[in-house]
Amino acid sequence: MKTALFALLSAFGFCPLLRAETAAMKTEFIYDTGPYPQIHATTLAETPSGLVAAWFGGTHEKNPDVCIWVSRLIDGKWTPSAETANGVQPDGTRYPTWNPVLFQPKSGPLMLFYKVGPNPEQWWGELKTSTNGGQSWSAARRLPEGILGPIKNKPMQLANGDILCPTSNETHEKPSKWAVHFERSSDLGATWQKTPPVNDGVAIQAIQPSILSLGGDKLLALGRSRMNRVFEVRSEDAGKTWGPMTLGTLPNNNSGTDAVTLADGSHLIVYNHIGGTPGKWGGKRPSEPRSKQGWHDLECGAGAGERSRRIQLSSDHPDPRWARTHHLYLETPKGAPCGDRSCETQAPTHRGWTMAHSMTRELYEQIMAQGAAVNLSTRAKWRLTGADRVRYLNGQVTQDVRRASTTNTLYACVTDVKGRMCGDVFIHAGEEALLIDAEATLRESLGMRLERYIVADDAELTDVTNPWQLWHVFGPDLPPGIRSMRFGITGVDLWLPADAAYVPRHIELSDADAESLRILQKVPRWGHELTNETFPPEAGLESRAMDFAKGCYIGQEVLSRIKTTGKMPRTMVSFESETALLVGDAYETGKVTSVTIHPLSGKSVGLAMVRPSRMME
Repeated sequence: MKTALFALLSAFGFCPLLRAETAAMKTEFIYDTGPYPQIHATTLAETPSGLVAAWFGGTHEKNPDVCIWVSRLIDGKWTPSAETANGVQPDGTRYPTWNPVLFQPKSGPLMLFYKVGPNPEQWWGELKTSTNGGQSWSAARRLPEGILGPIKNKPMQLANGDILCPTSNETHEKPSKWAVHFERSSDLGATWQKTPPVNDGVAIQAIQPSILSLGGDKLLALGRSRMNRVFEVRSEDAGKTWGPMTLGTLPNNNSGTDAVTLADGSHLIVYNHIGGTPGKWGGKRPSEPRSKQGWHDLECGAGAGERSRRIQLSSDHPDPRWARTHHLYLETPKGAPCGDRSCETQAPTHRGWTMAHSMTRELYEQIMAQGAAVNLSTRAKWRLTGADRVRYLNGQVTQDVRRASTTNTLYACVTDVKGRMCGDVFIHAGEEALLIDAEATLRESLGMRLERYIVADDAELTDVTNPWQLWHVFGPDLPPGIRSMRFGITGVDLWLPADAAYVPRHIELSDADAESLRILQKVPRWGHELTNETFPPEAGLESRAMDFAKGCYIGQEVLSRIKTTGKMPRTMVSFESETALLVGDAYETGKVTSVTIHPLSGKSVGLAMVRPSRMME
């Protein structure tokens, strides 16, 4: 059996894995009985008149009696499924149908794409439309030669109205070549264009992509492969051209996946969290069956009132009822609509897909030899002024602020009275102020914490996040700047006015590549290894961020006891694994907090917070 997990991935950071049950509002079957013993590849769409579901069903997959069936949600109940398309040809020959995909454009009829043919190597694409929410359908229209339509997962409607379809092809050769390409229509399917294959189908054998929006014209497609991992491929021009295909960190046992970008810029993916045997279908299976397994196909939609993400799943399960289509609602916060594939909302700029990222070997070797520049301008930034600024801040952080200078930054932690972290900061001493920067997510909470104890002190904290850029450059041939070490490599910080034009001489790293470098360099980060539950020594910050001789600061007594006893609840460790691991993976000894793929070895590498007592057992 296959175990399904949802990974919620947010901008430039990781979130824990979510099992479907943890957020389930409602689960239901779409039907109790039907004129088919088997169904597969369920799809879901939200129309102006309600939800519509479709699947293919018949005696078994590939049997000529397999048809496309449709059901609608009316007054809280699903209608009996109706045969909507079949593979009967004008000469009486009958072929099976495959992989329906429902898609509701922002304007226009509901579209039903599906395939007809004896097998995936010989099938062709067909299209039906409905102007009344799936009550009735147009005649089938065969797509132009070489156009298949979306192969299993939803198209994406772009800002200009174009419909971009993720698709793939399988050849007759042994072994079959599995190659991904993309098809585009600007007139609701009347005419089409397509890209060349984005992979050769051999080095990486991949099919059934989903498309995610990374903001602007940047797209990420990912999906099923025969290579033991979910593949990924990126476009910088709204899908007109695509970069090289790579393998991410998510495991894949040659089974279907689906993914969606939500309106807040985060992503959801549904997949089977287990690796496969490269070149073989299905791969590994857990030895013990578990309930509600084998889920795949994800759909996002805006619910009424509380606004829920609707996720439709089909399943292989020992209970014969699970051969039917199963429908699951996942709860999301009120006012958090789903992504732009199902709703008329536009996802904001997203800073990159980080969990499934692998820096290329060429880039890694280049930056280790020549250095790089990283734009850190989104970090929270403050200016502390006043005659008491040094004395005041010295009582708030773990480092001796008197050591801050105009030429060097000082790295420190801000802790609470129990010694746990409120954040980590870089401090630079200007001529008339201390400049402080921290993770963007700490802008509000840490700003309040740093200002809280200013009472009679001559000190004033001002938020300067927006008026200033912040760049970090490391490697040889450094520009003049403030010396600092942010990625385990000596570099310099550059504080520049927001309107200043700056073009770095070094190669500029994307956020995803900068995150990979951080993990490769074993540098802890807020939101990963560093949280409100972390004591600084647990993350190995004693020598880098703490001064035990400076005197009193908030949390100092607890941290001094930890230093004296050497006892800590957890400790940060680095790891390397042949198995694809994920942030949030939990074991008896601890939990994975950061992970990437090593560009040289191809192995999963990362950081974890573990309990020493468990490691000794």
